[in-house]
Amino acid sequence: LCTFKPLKREILIDQISSVEDTKGNTGDKGTLLVTNLRLIWFGDKDKKINLSIGYECILNTETKE
Repeated sequence: LCTFKPLKREILIDQISSVEDTKGNTGDKGTLLVTNLRLIWFGDKDKKINLSIGYECILNTETKE
């Protein structure tokens, strides 16, 4: 697991593993962290491949199986 260093007043709400990046790194699985401030995804193979989306930027969500 990536070392998660929360921002000031940030609380980790949930962690979901085996989440696939279907846009930039198709097929790469990673872990999704959900906090009260943002969503953070990082690749399992390379922790340098990551994405952070601020709470105010999320308009809706979609899941695929």
